Amino acid sequence: ERPLKVFVAFNFTVTSEAALRWVKELQAIGPCDVAVGYVDWPPEQRARLGGAGSLPLVGNLPDVQTALEREVRARAVELLGEIPVRLRVEANWGRPDARLAEMAKEEGADLIVVGSHQYRGFERLWHTSVSRGLLHSATMSVAVVPLVTRQTQATSMAPPVRRVLVTTDFSALANHAIPHAYTLSRGGGTVHLLH
Repeated sequence: ERPLKVFVAFNFTVTSEAALRWVKELQAIGPCDVAVGYVDWPPEQRARLGGAGSLPLVGNLPDVQTALEREVRARAVELLGEIPVRLRVEANWGRPDARLAEMAKEEGADLIVVGSHQYRGFERLWHTSVSRGLLHSATMSVAVVPLVTRQTQATSMAPPVRRVLVTTDFSALANHAIPHAYTLSRGGGTVHLLH
């Protein structure tokens, strides 16, 4: 009945570029009304782009804002092709995920699309996750697009188990582990029994 309103969270990383490519594939399935949102940390962008004057508490310096909009538009056009796109580039002093969720709501988005680094284990402790934050704070559906690499594309089986150590004290419970050890090593492995 109407195009799907899609808001893409973008930040010039390979993961956010994967999100834009996914939206291009989504557009091939059905019409989408696409908005791309980018929030920047004003001190970082001023240092990178060299703005003049003191940092404003709200918004970017005009020359920094213009440069950021030009960069985001160029990357979006390169990845999305001829799909019409609206841009939202804003300075942000807080959490980027919270502001992106607000921007998507302001756009009336049906869906937020965000890339994911897929941090594991202890990496999650020192890397903030915008995608995880959006999953918690967004009021609309969120599509988290994983970064596909050669390593993740290859589907492989776990390597065969060649050596298994199984212990027993000859109790009924411990003896149940022995047949399990042999099933793990089927295919030429060695089972070492220890008492």
